[in-house]
Amino acid sequence: SGEAGDWSGKGQALHESEPVARAVLERCHAALRENRGISLLDAISGKAQVADDPLLMQASAYALQCAVTALFSSLGISPGAICASGIGEIAAAQAAGVFDLETGTLLAARRGELTGNDGGECAPGDVESYLEDVSLAPVQVPLLDGMSGRMIQPGAAPDRSTWSASVFRSPESSEALANSADLGERTIVEVGPESDGGHVRSAAKVYEAGLALDFSGLFAGEARRRISVPGYPFQRRSFWFDRV
Repeated sequence: SGEAGDWSGKGQALHESEPVARAVLERCHAALRENRGISLLDAISGKAQVADDPLLMQASAYALQCAVTALFSSLGISPGAICASGIGEIAAAQAAGVFDLETGTLLAARRGELTGNDGGECAPGDVESYLEDVSLAPVQVPLLDGMSGRMIQPGAAPDRSTWSASVFRSPESSEALANSADLGERTIVEVGPESDGGHVRSAAKVYEAGLALDFSGLFAGEARRRISVPGYPFQRRSFWFDRV
């Protein structure tokens, strides 16, 4: 989710503090730099404003959604099924294993070029011609077909014509299908602008909902150690711990 608005600076905290997310963002940046000669990291850090640049805005949205998804996966939060709307359909397909990060980055950039600032629909012919050389692999996780509202099951690849039509149409139409789909899941994790910087809170809510969590993923790249604490109530006594 999360297509509208200015994504400038939304990923700075993730890039600086989370190695898993940083690796994803830098791969997307390298693909866009090599293909288009523009900096995705400048947009993510806020050095470049993207509100008036639909190419950079949608590439940034895609990269951040993929980075947050990868970060959640490092915490043991992996999807049982995936649905999306708008630019999120490209990130969802990447998460399902349909193509790699770099291919998705260029698709997101192309979507921005074709749909413009309003994220509206574009000519199907433009989309299909751009996807001619893009290989769509079978999904590894059930993925919602935004056109039919049915799930594409593992082992089956998205249909090229219907998938491209779904990805490049308006986000409102695909969101309506996503909202009405019977996902059969009890816990829904939304990956959008609010996930950046709030992933720890999101992980806590997932844990409260009863899902297993790999806590070591919260401290990747950090120097941490276990300490002994009293196994009984403090009973109004002070205990001091040195911060390392």
